[in-house]
Amino acid sequence: MSSAVRRLRRSSLCLSMAPVAGLLALVWARLRPRRLPRRQQRPPPSRLPVRDPGTPVRHLCPWAVPSPDQPSPPAQRLPQSQFAWQYLLGCTNLIIGSNQGIVQAVGDRYVRIPPMPQATKPHLENLRKYSPGKPIEELRRELGVDRISKLASNENPIGPSPLALAAVRACLDDVHRYPDAAQYEVKSAICDVFGAAPENVVVGNGSDELIHYLGVAFLSPGDEVVVGSPSFIQYTAAAILNQADIKSVPLDPSERMDLEAMAAACSDRTRLVWVANPNNPTGTIVMREEFDRFLDSVPRTATVVLDEAYFDFARDEAIPDSLELVKAGRNIIGLRTLSKSYGLAGLRIGFAFLPPETADVIERMREPFNVNLLAQRAAAAALYDREHLENTLHHNRKSLERISRAVSSCGGKPTKSFANFVWAEFPFDTKPLFDALLRQGVIVRTGDIFGRPTCLRISAGTDDEMEHFEASLPKAVEMLNP
Repeated sequence: MSSAVRRLRRSSLCLSMAPVAGLLALVWARLRPRRLPRRQQRPPPSRLPVRDPGTPVRHLCPWAVPSPDQPSPPAQRLPQSQFAWQYLLGCTNLIIGSNQGIVQAVGDRYVRIPPMPQATKPHLENLRKYSPGKPIEELRRELGVDRISKLASNENPIGPSPLALAAVRACLDDVHRYPDAAQYEVKSAICDVFGAAPENVVVGNGSDELIHYLGVAFLSPGDEVVVGSPSFIQYTAAAILNQADIKSVPLDPSERMDLEAMAAACSDRTRLVWVANPNNPTGTIVMREEFDRFLDSVPRTATVVLDEAYFDFARDEAIPDSLELVKAGRNIIGLRTLSKSYGLAGLRIGFAFLPPETADVIERMREPFNVNLLAQRAAAAALYDREHLENTLHHNRKSLERISRAVSSCGGKPTKSFANFVWAEFPFDTKPLFDALLRQGVIVRTGDIFGRPTCLRISAGTDDEMEHFEASLPKAVEMLNP
């Protein structure tokens, strides 16, 4: 090949590569780190002046201000990667980004672009955050109290079953494994202990999760739910999440669910009726005969949910049993939990008795591993520990008697309770009384979160906690009435 031909080919190759080289040079010019001349350096965003409403605004920018006449800070050298992102975004003068938005230099102006609002659904504004009992460690941090008795969360004061603890310890080496998604062991225990069929049982991460699933399964925008008031707040939360309307029916003068009024409140749009028995926060119950009449008067389009979280504490009374009603074909769902009488509140496990077709829907809705391994093993063991259950119920009866006596001696009016707490009314606002008890290390619940500011809810405690409460309540009342 002649030298002339070789020179011609090299020149052609150079000409063909010229556009590529030019593009690479342009990209490098845009990406390379640069230091602004001192006269162009910008003050930090914290020193940005407020925009004069008369100042012209650049497009895409909510406001802009002229460069302020202030001392210039040292120029900052941004990482190459940050320049790359700015190049892709068409912004090479990005100064800072924060939860206040982005401050950007455009020519001789500062521009602040506020963060894009996160468009959550408007109806969620009606949700109330759940208010738990004050944690022990929080009180210790705030007031430095050494002796603390928590009587606020309706927990089991004698703790979990020893069989449950042994089951948890035995499976600790397996926590790297996923739990049984079919929940075979704990479902088998539930069916064996209560006499239920497997197709009538759904297990959840606490009964709270099952309340949520029932709302999703039954409610659509414009539907109605009927609830007693005051009662467990999660019933209304399930309605709000699914844009259903809420009809609250006040309790009767004896602080019981007014079943007749609740039935009258139902309409053709009612899909769920929530009845807590025993009721939280009052501890009162409705009896089997009146509940049967109530079921007969509720529209067929409405499903009654009987929340039996405190069922064991009232089992000697003639109260309705949701499992019996499900077996009888009534339009009802029952909720139970192992947080109260079985002492497994920290593991979060509950279950429902319900018709097979509804159970199938919930099973398809729930998360595949919604109940953790430790909870499943502990629950399966605890359900067979009848001795622990009997000890819990015996201790609970004694604690409620002590709470009621202490309340009565200080001018309060305790409601006869069939749960593991006492609902007490006082002739004054109980928030100052709550604060006075806190200063002595006793944690209870004020009634204002239930719409009853003159009431307190006091949970059963250990013998030591009961002594602490009995000694502290008179002092707290005396502090309010020196």
